[in-house]
Amino acid sequence: MSSGAVVGLASSVEALLAIPPAALSVPELQRAIREVSALGDRLGGWLDSALGELAARAAGQVPAACGDGRQVPLRA
Repeated sequence: MSSGAVVGLASSVEALLAIPPAALSVPELQRAIREVSALGDRLGGWLDSALGELAARAAGQVPAACGDGRQVPLRA
C-alpha cells in the first residue's frame, strides 16, 4: 500500500470534519450518518485484518515507537 492512500484518506477525513453537522439538513445528516457509518465499518474491518496480519508476521512483537531498538508487545 502506498502512503498516498493514507494521505488521501487523511485528507478526506479532514474535509468531512470541516463540515459542521449543524450546517446539514435532516436528510443530509441521515445520508451522511448512513454513509460514514458504512465506511467506518469497512475501515475498522481493514484495520482488524491488518493488526492480525502484523501480529502473525511479527510474532506479537514490534519495534518500540520511541525508536530505541527495543521490541515491545504488539498491544503496546
